Amino acid sequence: MKTLKFVNLVASMLFLLGMSQQSQAAFVLTLDDLSTAGIDAIISDNAPIGTPTQNVGLTTQNDGLAGLGVINDSVAIGAFNIAVTTGVSKPQIGPAPTIDLNSVVVSSLSAGDLLISLTDTNFISPVGGLRPFKWIFGGTAGGTITLGGAIDPSNNEFGVGTPLGPEVFSGAFSDTVFANANLAGAYSMTLTALIHHTAGGQITSFDSNLTEVPVPAAVWLFGSGLMGLFGFSSRKKTTGIAAA
Repeated sequence: MKTLKFVNLVASMLFLLGMSQQSQAAFVLTLDDLSTAGIDAIISDNAPIGTPTQNVGLTTQNDGLAGLGVINDSVAIGAFNIAVTTGVSKPQIGPAPTIDLNSVVVSSLSAGDLLISLTDTNFISPVGGLRPFKWIFGGTAGGTITLGGAIDPSNNEFGVGTPLGPEVFSGAFSDTVFANANLAGAYSMTLTALIHHTAGGQITSFDSNLTEVPVPAAVWLFGSGLMGLFGFSSRKKTTGIAAA
């Protein structure tokens, strides 16, 4: 029952984030203690407090790192006395469209639920149509962690387009998930992590990475491999004939 509750919370949060009005910021990190109203921390990449975001309101905290493509924040929120979180996106990582979210979270004296969300817009696929994505994640959950996200062809911050997950874990975990999204231009990617600690003193750490797979290169390598096999077979046959 608790797992189903967490899954529904993540789905609801993504839906609400995707329904809001559009505005300015593109690369945004949020942290939300689910026991309180509103989103507790909104950090826009390299932007001051008060910068509008597209779907979650005004920026509430300054980015801990200067420069485009990396967001860092260290805060105490609700039951969590430590939440050190980093988001990385273009132009820091690539060349394939990629977004990465990692965090270390420690609860203080009680149980709690913390939702961490990262989104970026204006990713450009090399070609349109159905595109493959690879989602890699791992870590250790002191209580439980529910990972998810989305690839949105509408290019909205926290857009819900093609959903990822939910994937629910307790203890040590790691996995790779493949997904496809139908793209026609610029698109956004979102990663979420809902951390549930059942008591104080629990620690959760994780890394979640989403990237578009460069299919043209993969197809070229596959074709080159086939040609190599054909060439090897031909040479082997020729050598056999000569020996005879």
